[in-house]
Amino acid sequence: LWIDFFENTSCENYLKDIYGNDSLLIKEKKDNYLTLLNAFIEKYGDKEVLISRAPGRINLMGRHIEHRGGNINTIAIHKETLMVASVREDDKVNISNTDKRFTDASFSICEELALFSADIWTDYIDNVGVKERVSLNKGHWVNYVKSAALRFLFKENSYRGMDIMCLGTVPVAGGVSSSSSIVVATAELVCNINNLKYSTEEFIDMCGQSEWYVGSRGGAGDHAAIKCGVINAFTPIAFAPIKVLEPIAIPEKYSVIVANSFIEAKKSEGAKDKFNQMVAAYEFGVMLVKKHFPQHKNKIIHLRDINTENLGISEREIYEILTYVPLFLNSDKLFEEIPAEFHEKVKKIISSHSLPESYNVRSALLYGICECERSKVCAEILKSGKISEFAELMNISHDGDRVSITTENGLIDYDYLVTDEKLSELIEKSEKGDKSAALWRQGGGYACSIPGIDSLIDSILKEKGVLSAQISGAGLGGCIMIFCEKDFENDILEFLNETYYKPNNFKNGALIVKPIKGSMCLD
Repeated sequence: LWIDFFENTSCENYLKDIYGNDSLLIKEKKDNYLTLLNAFIEKYGDKEVLISRAPGRINLMGRHIEHRGGNINTIAIHKETLMVASVREDDKVNISNTDKRFTDASFSICEELALFSADIWTDYIDNVGVKERVSLNKGHWVNYVKSAALRFLFKENSYRGMDIMCLGTVPVAGGVSSSSSIVVATAELVCNINNLKYSTEEFIDMCGQSEWYVGSRGGAGDHAAIKCGVINAFTPIAFAPIKVLEPIAIPEKYSVIVANSFIEAKKSEGAKDKFNQMVAAYEFGVMLVKKHFPQHKNKIIHLRDINTENLGISEREIYEILTYVPLFLNSDKLFEEIPAEFHEKVKKIISSHSLPESYNVRSALLYGICECERSKVCAEILKSGKISEFAELMNISHDGDRVSITTENGLIDYDYLVTDEKLSELIEKSEKGDKSAALWRQGGGYACSIPGIDSLIDSILKEKGVLSAQISGAGLGGCIMIFCEKDFENDILEFLNETYYKPNNFKNGALIVKPIKGSMCLD
């Protein structure tokens, strides 16, 4: 019946409600669904099936902060993960992929959950035996399917397995959430097949927790963006608590281009250590602020709470607070510098990654504080049509992730460290009312870009029609996002092809983003 549906033109109105009124995209999607369904039949036979879909995403403002209570401003892109599944009578899950680079796998839900009996999800995933099982499949896409199945069925008394065929078009390890789209597409199936009912907010939160299984300890921002996408619009989303805000139509004269650098940042194969170290730097920074400023302690639940309105202080005083936070915090000084009341939490945090020699605390903390400010005002700026201000926000945001910059002498290291001298200068400018000292204008130093990405961004920013560009996702490789004038989008695509893709013998990895509807099981 599904094949008959997608072979018939009557499906097009249904698909327009998901993908918008783009005939070429509708044709592409019809072909994808038919390819997927025929692959399922070849592998598992002709059965009654359920179809789920979960798009990739980009986040134009609010990187690295949703797990700190900050806002994000996202687009669900037209590249997505599609899954077809039939219900099994047992608890076994079999997965296959139309792309044979992603090999088949199977697992028993009951067997996996029996590895360790726990009442709390984090206790389960922190168990040595569970971690060893994850490690056995390190780098395999089955871990992302498992993560959703195990999290959503963690406290359920009964559950049914599935035979799954997957087709993915989201660039892998590209910073546009290929792994999270697998998690969400699986979660949609698990909930539907097992008749699990969750609010949108609960679903998002549990998807975020699901991915902790693989080892990264980020938030649910990617999953929120994937679930809450709106056709031809940005979707602002607030966190702690999760709240989907009013979508904002993309200005008619502007486009967003995603360009894949083909430099992969694989969370399952090492990059997660860097990601988790930076999350730890945030945590330790907030602990130290609470230590030195006990009068603000009860007002600071999340990093985003370190702001002028919440604390009732000036921007100058925010900078003064940061002078008490060390530039770097040595790993062997953690329990000496951080108050005893936080020691149990510190132990849990450092168990998620290999210990660096030191944590980049102050520079990361300033980035997080300022990115929270930028992401909070972003939606209103876009809604008001202040395009140049929005572009400036994007560029400053990337500066906070920079590790290098292009000069007349070539690519050199970027000085992102928030030294005592830089803070003194900001304090002095704030006292004088200098607008350049505003919090939202400070990049800070999260430093999760790489030289190849920085160089690509510097080159594209010189092109006519380009207003801003920044790295996408958690960093350390992947895609860049380009905000540009629509009239120049084809020239920009040609520039990328001629100056980056062809010289590096890459396929053309740039595309104009088409915002689509968020994840779902098809009716």
